[in-house]
Parts: sequence; C-alpha cells; structure tokens
Amino acid sequence: MSVKVALRSFGIGLFVAGASLSLFQMQNEAKSNSTVKDTKTVSKDSVVMKKAEVKDLEEQIAQLQQKNKELQQASKKKIDSAPEVKTFTLNVEAGMGTREVSKKLKNAGMIADANTFEAYIINAGKSSSIQLGKTELNASMSQKEILQAITKRK
Repeated sequence: MSVKVALRSFGIGLFVAGASLSLFQMQNEAKSNSTVKDTKTVSKDSVVMKKAEVKDLEEQIAQLQQKNKELQQASKKKIDSAPEVKTFTLNVEAGMGTREVSKKLKNAGMIADANTFEAYIINAGKSSSIQLGKTELNASMSQKEILQAITKRK
C-alpha cells in the first residue's frame, strides 16, 4: 500500500510539473506573439522564453523533485515500520454457539464488536454451519472472510 502511495505521489509530481510547463508555455505564446513578430520570425514549434522564466521553471521543477524525494523516503519508512498482521487460531468446540465464537473473536482482536458479528452470522443464515475444529484467522480479514473461514468444511 505504501509503494502505491509513493508511486501516486511521484505521478502527481510529474503531472504538476508538466501542467506548470504547459501553462507557462501558453502564457508566453500569448505574450510573445506580438513581440516575436516584431523582432524575428520563429517557427510554430518553437517556444521563446525569457531567461528569468526558464529559471523560475527550473526552480519549480527542483522543488517538485525534492518534495517527491521526501514523499518516497516517508513511504519507505512506512513500509519498514509496517506492523505484522496479527493471527489467531480459533478453536470451535462442540456446544459452542454464535455468541461464544463471537466473544472469542472479539477477545482476540479479530472483530470490533461481538454482538454485531453474532448478528451478521445469524442474518447470513450460517449459525448452524460453523465447523468444529481449529481455523487460522488474521486481523486483516473482513467479517465476510472470517465467516467463510469458520463455516468452510474441513
């Protein structure tokens, strides 16, 4: 996910730089149309810019490159400090109902609210489909994925 953020930031930086250059080019074309006709003939594909304008653009590009570099470094730090995904082995024993299963999952930090998950199981019509035995779960799983895992035949 952090690599995605870095790439997105880099892309945005390139887009902003390109948009800035386009805007300056359009402004310069409007300003220089009368000036160019007076001084010398320039082909349609040429752009005439003052040295100060070129310097401003170069400074903007340097600032954008620096900002992009900082964003990439920040995203690398996030990748390096990414927490491990918490795992939990749910052991469903004979006689356990949806309430006990939901409470175990809540106590393990796999779900936010036991009552909500219990209602989800019941509304999905899966309360009688919970399988006995051990099931490996992790904290990144959605309620739907957890329900599928604990009702899957082993």
